Amino acid sequence: MEHGVQAVETSPKTGSSISATRRIGIFGGTFDPPHLGHWAVACAARDQLALDEVLLVVAGDPWQKRDRVLAPAALRIELTELLIAGESRLMVDRREVERTGPSFTIDTVEELLSEAKEPTELILVLGADAAQGIETWHRASDLAALVTLGIAARPGSVPVSLSPRWSTEQLVGLNNPCASTDLRSSRRDVDFLTTCLPEAILLRLGQEGLYAVSNGD
Repeated sequence: MEHGVQAVETSPKTGSSISATRRIGIFGGTFDPPHLGHWAVACAARDQLALDEVLLVVAGDPWQKRDRVLAPAALRIELTELLIAGESRLMVDRREVERTGPSFTIDTVEELLSEAKEPTELILVLGADAAQGIETWHRASDLAALVTLGIAARPGSVPVSLSPRWSTEQLVGLNNPCASTDLRSSRRDVDFLTTCLPEAILLRLGQEGLYAVSNGD
């Protein structure tokens, strides 16, 4: 972490170090569809950044991707819940689907901080490509003051260059090639689908006939 390191105190019962502040990860996206790349990032953030919880926040009205979303929000929530089923400290957050209007991350951040019953640090988990464009996000300066970025580099991605106002932590060892854009493409093959999507999600997509997935794939 470049700055904003939290104080650490020792548990009187176990003698182990515990964070004085609750660390919550916010991993937002359209999840269209959710895939094993998302799962790998969420788990890596939880484990590498010592997060108490990771919220997978499904965008309801993704203002920067309105022309690219295929699945309705309710289904994307259902599929994301299937993706993380059985994983500790990972949960789906529905607030951006239930909120009217565009899905702005700063609104979610401010809501979470207002709801917190204890000192809380929010870590915004995102890929390197998204981090590179974060200055274009709604109220970016306010966002920089309220979150730490947990940046997950994709294979072959270039190092992210950000202004000093952003506090950052890095996720390492992520080599999963899956991307939602590729999964929505009609040019991908069945092997790629089965590599990137858990069986439960493949079956559900087959029922809906989305992403050119059929029950025969």
